[in-house]
Amino acid sequence: MKFLSLSSNNLTGSIPDSVINCKSLIGFDASYNELSGNISSQMCKLPNLAFLSLRRNVFAGSVQGKLAGCNSLEFLDLSSNTFDGIPPFDRFGLVNMTYFNVSHNGFQGQIPDTLTCRQRMGFFDASWNNLDGVIPSWITSCSNLRILDLENNRLTGDIPIGIGTLKSLSIIRLGNNLINGTVPAEIGDIELLQFSIYTTSTFMVKFQMKLLVVDFYFSWMFLAMI
Repeated sequence: MKFLSLSSNNLTGSIPDSVINCKSLIGFDASYNELSGNISSQMCKLPNLAFLSLRRNVFAGSVQGKLAGCNSLEFLDLSSNTFDGIPPFDRFGLVNMTYFNVSHNGFQGQIPDTLTCRQRMGFFDASWNNLDGVIPSWITSCSNLRILDLENNRLTGDIPIGIGTLKSLSIIRLGNNLINGTVPAEIGDIELLQFSIYTTSTFMVKFQMKLLVVDFYFSWMFLAMI
């Protein structure tokens, strides 16, 4: 078995450590359940785990260090839980990371200014948390980034000027922060930019983002069948 999906059930309790017996597993999807507890570091004993989605459960607590051994991750979705502490930004810079979503939690702290954005990164969502500090300048090196969502945090400072060089961007969401300064004029040069959202058109943005999630998800389902 390469891909295990338990998504959209009424599962409760925690993820059993016995899942690590599936040594060939590359994808684990437990999204849209009522699972609770914390992430077990045992998950990272799956040497080829590349897809992990725990979206929309009731997991809680800190994840710091729990995913440190998951070095093959390409798709990470911890969104819509009650995690707190520092987000697992140490996984963001993995060489094949494509999708990174830690939104709708209680994460705190700053987005590190020393991260590396790999060429495959296409989706970065850390919205609806308690993050502070500035938007780091390295974000302008994410040349294939399609979605950037950092809204509803406590971010300050300016929008990085070089963000206009990200020609693959289709959605930017930075609303409900403490950002000041001006909107870089270069944003208007992004040909594929569908929305530059700050306070409005929420429905349309959520619709577009859902399409992208589906795109990433089914790409992984296809790979798991090969």
